[in-house]
Amino acid sequence: MAMPRVLRSTFLRGVRLALAIVVYPVPNLLVLDEVTTHLDKDTIVALIQALRKYTGAVLLVSHDRHFVHCMIEGDSDGESDEDDDTGQRRKGTIYTAGPKGHVKPLSGGMDDYAVVIEKQMRKLGLA
Repeated sequence: MAMPRVLRSTFLRGVRLALAIVVYPVPNLLVLDEVTTHLDKDTIVALIQALRKYTGAVLLVSHDRHFVHCMIEGDSDGESDEDDDTGQRRKGTIYTAGPKGHVKPLSGGMDDYAVVIEKQMRKLGLA
């Protein structure tokens, strides 16, 4: 008896995915651009937990301040922040891109970013 077309298609997709997981090497860099846009809260928490276990580099572009705090600055979201051998959560760096494309690190993290945006809004008369 032949497998129905829809079932066969779903089965073959699952086989392809399993094969890709087995043979495809883990990338050294993930580029995530507004990855939380269409995700609900539970899925975002699951994504944070999964990305915290990722050992490569992450380039994250997001306006989701909570997600950035959890991922880059190490704020807790349902999981222990102790990730490295010293028991300390490894923290990333927040960068901002200026109007001429110049990129600079923000030593104060998302708090500095909020200050930069508020300053720009005041200049434009929006605050």
